[in-house]
Amino acid sequence: MSGDCERVLRSAMSRMDGEVPELGEAEESAHLAACPECRGEVAAMLAVGTAFEGRQREVPSQVAAWPEVSARLAEPPIRARFSVRHPVLLFGGFAGVLIACRLLEMAPGFEVSPLAKSLPILTAAMVVSLLGDNPFRIRMDLSA
Repeated sequence: MSGDCERVLRSAMSRMDGEVPELGEAEESAHLAACPECRGEVAAMLAVGTAFEGRQREVPSQVAAWPEVSARLAEPPIRARFSVRHPVLLFGGFAGVLIACRLLEMAPGFEVSPLAKSLPILTAAMVVSLLGDNPFRIRMDLSA
């Protein structure tokens, strides 16, 4: 296919789409009369165009779901059972408990009970359960 053929086919497509063609109608007709390959291409384009003429465009089914989606978006958000406004204070309290436990263990003549030894772990579990989220924003999926 030559450069002229490509220009003629682009011009013919533009004309079929209702756009301003690249070539004049006389130049396009003269080339189509002399080139059977381009004449066949243009005939095929016209056949496709007429096959779809008059058909209504089908609406995707996702559009039908939009009223339900917009209604759910308009609903008020579900609040967590406990909201921490200042997580820094929560972690500060946790650090305070850890420091107090360590100071008690280091105090001379003070016997630390097993409950006091487990207090830091219990406090950490309580902090994480109160937040209800990964407090450090660590991604669990390391593949991405």
